[in-house]
This record gives sequence, C-alpha cells and structure tokens, in this order.
Amino acid sequence: MIAVERTGSKLYVAKDNGADRVLSLDEAGLIRHNVTKVKLEDINENLQTLGRGEIVGRQVLVFE
Repeated sequence: MIAVERTGSKLYVAKDNGADRVLSLDEAGLIRHNVTKVKLEDINENLQTLGRGEIVGRQVLVFE
C-alpha cells in the first residue's frame, strides 16, 4: 500500500504504514528541514558545491 498525505504545503508519500510514523515525527518537531535559497547569479558556484557533495538539505533557485 502507498500512503499519500498533504498537510499545508507539504506532501508526504510512503510505503506501508510508514507515512503515519513520518507525520507523527513531523508534528512532534523531530524532522528538520534545511532549505537554502540560491539566487540565479550564484547558481554556478552552488552547482559546483552540489557536485562536490557539500550540500546539506535542499537548495531552491529564486529569481529576485
């Protein structure tokens, strides 16, 4: 069975009953989200950092 649940702007997908566990961990504040905004003019430097495996979390490209 595949479980899918959307809460606010988050979408969770998990096999079996693991989705319940993930949602309960998130609600308890035990899941940390590390999102860094990257400006378009800095994309080359950040792609090199990604290539070296130095990225922790996610990077989001922003057009400001």
